[in-house]
Amino acid sequence: WLARHGATTGVLALVTPRFEQLATDTLHELPADILTARWDWPQDAPQAALEGMIASIQLAGAAATLKGYDAGRPGVPPFGERIYTLKTKVASPADLDRRATAVDRKLRSCSSRSPVDCEDMAAALASFESKLAATQVSGVVFDYDGTLVATPERFGAIRPEVGEALSDLLVRGIRIGIATGRGKSCHEPLRAVIDQRYWSKIIIGYYNGGILRTLADSCEGLADGAYDVDLIRAYTALKELRELQGPKVLDPRPTQLTITRSGFREHGLWLAVRQVLDRLDLHSLKVTHSSHSVDVVPRAVSKRAVVARLDSILKVGDRGAWPGNDHELLSMANGLSVDEVSSDAHSCWNLLPQGVTGHHGALWYLRHLRDGHLQFPAW
Repeated sequence: WLARHGATTGVLALVTPRFEQLATDTLHELPADILTARWDWPQDAPQAALEGMIASIQLAGAAATLKGYDAGRPGVPPFGERIYTLKTKVASPADLDRRATAVDRKLRSCSSRSPVDCEDMAAALASFESKLAATQVSGVVFDYDGTLVATPERFGAIRPEVGEALSDLLVRGIRIGIATGRGKSCHEPLRAVIDQRYWSKIIIGYYNGGILRTLADSCEGLADGAYDVDLIRAYTALKELRELQGPKVLDPRPTQLTITRSGFREHGLWLAVRQVLDRLDLHSLKVTHSSHSVDVVPRAVSKRAVVARLDSILKVGDRGAWPGNDHELLSMANGLSVDEVSSDAHSCWNLLPQGVTGHHGALWYLRHLRDGHLQFPAW
């Protein structure tokens, strides 16, 4: 490589006392026109190895900054996100023990593997499923992103098979609620797959339940109204953060502030936002994250507002672990996750076969909703 690309390549030597002479001789043998640099450490491994590793990471970060991106969060192209969400389909429920899978998901959420906890969680699962099977379902509340639409496809149309499943619920007299952090961007995709005569049967909780309307209602004016005073304070402080500066990073609404930062992991972004609010003593606001953004809303705002408009309902979402934006929704009775679960043994279970997640998981649940009851395959 150096022989062919020496003019555009540099060599960095990280040298400890034990290898000082070898490093000196090696660098001496390189052609004079190759750029070299040398970092010397006063001690040998293991301390020097760790310090050199940290220095190398910092160097890569500085180089990336000069190139205009964050080396720790370089971002993922759309095709990469789609590949990441691909899952292996299970041929038959009998191939894997779904009960063990469901229990393991719960135990992982509370970082436990003890035999006693495993037995207790298995008993809690049996109780949860028994209550679920006894429920006469007359309505279902869904999260939108990550539940009805795949995150990489969130700006596109709802898949036909999802639209058909929703329509089938409505035909059977089962009402639908949509609890989403979005505004009007979910309005037209839903209308495109639902017959107009059923629009009034669908309740939408825009901005995490801050505004309730039916699908038959116009979605105009969602951003109208007086802004929450503490949200304004939060917005003013957050826009001063260097990492949150840029176009369309902060999207303020009267009852919600959405932060979307390409390249940031959701929990890291959540933590940065939460720290700012704690510093300002803004405990009247809560911070949740979805699979692609962080939302700041007043504590009185909740996806549970959609639940209050329906009876005997299932709740289906993907971010059930705190501080996920479905945590409050799925912590209620009959909460089912298509991805993350909370550590609560009495709610927010993921009963899906391994490899089934997202909108595929929502469809799996709906396929087993017969005669108003969830009827799962035998464990």
